[in-house]
Amino acid sequence: MDAPKGLSQAFPDSLNLLLEDNGRHHTAKTLETPENVRWVFLPPYSPELNPIERFWQAMKQEVAWLAFETLQPLRDRVQTLLTEFSPAQLQSLTGYPYLLQAFSTLIASFL
Repeated sequence: MDAPKGLSQAFPDSLNLLLEDNGRHHTAKTLETPENVRWVFLPPYSPELNPIERFWQAMKQEVAWLAFETLQPLRDRVQTLLTEFSPAQLQSLTGYPYLLQAFSTLIASFL
């Protein structure tokens, strides 16, 4: 299932915004976007604006100095880390005030 459809089905009664970094690899010619999903694109080549970059930085800090003999223990560690992040931690890493304000403004304009 593609992300817009899954998001639309998981939250059918809300307007859902998807933030993309506008990389060339994030294009699709046949992707259908449901009515309750809108795309928000960051300027190209601006990773400092992308909230997921701070999340990945936090993840990397947890595994950067660990040595694994094979890829599977690394995968297991990353999976464990992903489940340990609380909603509050994720919000503190990714909830940039400028994004929250921009999303509020966008949502108001769509309604």
